[in-house]
Amino acid sequence: CEFIPVVDLYSAGHMTTTKDQLDSKEAVPFTHSISLEGPQGEAVRVRGLFDDGAMISAMCTLIYDKVKHRLDNWSQSTQKLRMANGNIVNSLIKWNGIININGVKMQGEFEVFDSGGGWGFLLGKPMLQAFEAVHDYKTDTISISDKKSSIMIENQITYPIALHQIDGSISLTADIKQREILWGGMETPPSRQVI
Repeated sequence: CEFIPVVDLYSAGHMTTTKDQLDSKEAVPFTHSISLEGPQGEAVRVRGLFDDGAMISAMCTLIYDKVKHRLDNWSQSTQKLRMANGNIVNSLIKWNGIININGVKMQGEFEVFDSGGGWGFLLGKPMLQAFEAVHDYKTDTISISDKKSSIMIENQITYPIALHQIDGSISLTADIKQREILWGGMETPPSRQVI
C-alpha cells in the first residue's frame, strides 16, 4: 500500500465575507493582489487570501482554468487535502515559480483544487513564512520582505469592488475571475471553519 500524506487545510473564520460584515466592523479575512510570474515575464494577477491557518498555498480550479495557459512549471500532484469538515479533496496539479507581492518576490508553490468559489488563491502559512509576513491586526496590515526589500501592504478586502453595488451574500474573498460563476462547480464552497 502506497503512503500518500494528507495535508490539513484549516482556517478559523467564515465561509464567506460580505459587505454586511464590513459595515458592522467585524473582523474580516486579509486579501491582497498577488502576481505569478509567467514564462515570458508576464504577470498573472490573482486575489490572494492570506491564511496562516492553511498548511499549503492553493489555487481554485476556476482560476486555474482561466490562467493555466499563461503559466508554465505545472506538475502532477498526488497530494490529498483534508478540509476543516474532514472531507479529503484531491489536488489536481501543482505549480512552482515566482510569486510577486508589490515588488517583493519569492519562489513558491501551490496546489490546485476546487474551492467552490469561496476564494481564488490561498496563501498558506509556508508561503507567508517565506515572505516573512507579520500581521498587525490593529491596523490590518502585513509587512513582507525578501532579500532586497521590505514593505507594508494593506488589506484589500474591499478593492476594487464598489461595495454599494454588492449583494450582501456575495463572498468578497473570491477572485474577480470567479464572480462570473459564483460558486464554481459546487453548490456551496467547502467549509474552511475550524470545527
